[in-house]
Amino acid sequence: DTHRSDAISAGHVLTLTRAELSEGYTCAIRVEGLPHIVKSLVSLDLSSSSSVFEDCWSARGSDNKIFDKIRKSTKPRPLRNSLEHLDVSALHYLEQLSLRGCGNLKSLNLPPSLQTLDAGGCSKLERIDFPRGSKSCLTALDIGGCRSLRENKRGTNNRSLPGLLGPNTGTALTNIVNLDMSHVCKGDALDQVFCDALRRTSCLETFSLRCGATDDVLVALAESESARSGKLRLVDIAFSTNISDESVETLAKKSPSLERLNLRGCKKVSSSCYNHIPIYLERR
Repeated sequence: DTHRSDAISAGHVLTLTRAELSEGYTCAIRVEGLPHIVKSLVSLDLSSSSSVFEDCWSARGSDNKIFDKIRKSTKPRPLRNSLEHLDVSALHYLEQLSLRGCGNLKSLNLPPSLQTLDAGGCSKLERIDFPRGSKSCLTALDIGGCRSLRENKRGTNNRSLPGLLGPNTGTALTNIVNLDMSHVCKGDALDQVFCDALRRTSCLETFSLRCGATDDVLVALAESESARSGKLRLVDIAFSTNISDESVETLAKKSPSLERLNLRGCKKVSSSCYNHIPIYLERR
């Protein structure tokens, strides 16, 4: 926490753009017990935090030697490179959260009010905890490049819990409109829980799953209400090596409003299918 956080506007928008930690310190942010103005935030941007802590405070105030060392450090490290655990589940009004580029972030706890999450490039992110037992407000989710999600092991005896996004995958994607999961997983890493959640989407318009799409994913997408009702417009599955002509053609035929289907680098898709699909989408 800092006295200086560059912007807390009347709209309760907080952008931390002047925050750094020295090497060797683990940074964890939790919002419980923070002032009401912080709990009323609707937008939080930690993606561009790149400057130095000017003043720090804690329950011990100015006598806190650890924070004093951080403040005086000659080799500061940006907050986005130091942050490892972020819990914003108590921010009940938070709608937008940007964490792009927080390369050391490992865990993330979200509130049910969140509408937009940009966690692109958080390559060490292992866990995203979505709220349980409530209908998700999430409409835009960008976790492109979050490669560690597929290796998440959180259950008893080190067993993986179901779903790439944890046990609440279905709830998290209920109202999703824009979904980017490029470079998150490879091959058959996406399980049936994710496919079932994708099949239940009804608002999805853009979907990106570069390097990770499979026939099962495309069939689930084709069977979704999003595709059948004409909501789905753009699909990017470039460099996915486990998709066939059949699933690609199924998706194209069952998505009446599909405008673009990126198949670049999909080695198992025939040249005939690759060349025919754009023409089919344009002429129908």
